[in-house]
Amino acid sequence: MNHLKCNVFELCFSYLMGASSIKAEMFGLRAFGEAELKKENFDMVGDADDFCLYEKDYLAVHFVRSVDVTLKRYFFNGRESGCGISLSPGVRLVPLLKRIISRGLSLEFYLHEGALDGAVVVGGDSIVRFSANRSGTAYEVRDLESDQLLNNEGAAVSSIRKSMSRILVTTTQDRGKVVALNRLLAYLKRRGV
Repeated sequence: MNHLKCNVFELCFSYLMGASSIKAEMFGLRAFGEAELKKENFDMVGDADDFCLYEKDYLAVHFVRSVDVTLKRYFFNGRESGCGISLSPGVRLVPLLKRIISRGLSLEFYLHEGALDGAVVVGGDSIVRFSANRSGTAYEVRDLESDQLLNNEGAAVSSIRKSMSRILVTTTQDRGKVVALNRLLAYLKRRGV
């Protein structure tokens, strides 16, 4: 498996600051075009004449362990329409939020019913999807999506806003049900978000 030249937090933060700033060289590629992705043994899912994605797994350093990073490049009718990143196992959400908050970007928090899964809309056009870890004590980043690239027309953020409930940091909804939610809300209140 190929190793990334940056650690997981550097990749996530770069992506959230500008998905279009993710360069092919970070993944050992010359370009993100379909021909290059096929040549580099990316798996294709979907129909090349309609909507498809190319994906490939990489390893990235995260402190003393490695994390599987899946790069996903989306195409519609042969034109690139975005990219996404998946992490397995996930990495803690709060350390990434610390970096985002320090940049003063706007944050919107959303949860699925039950508060085990949710998303943060960052800067109005990027998404961090998260889930509670196995013990339920903290949230972990699972996927990054963005509407920053061409042809997306806000689809990613719109789907979050339609499928999840927005929470405010001052909310008391679902408190006591999920430890990870209590910890996240307490952290955000301390930071004045």
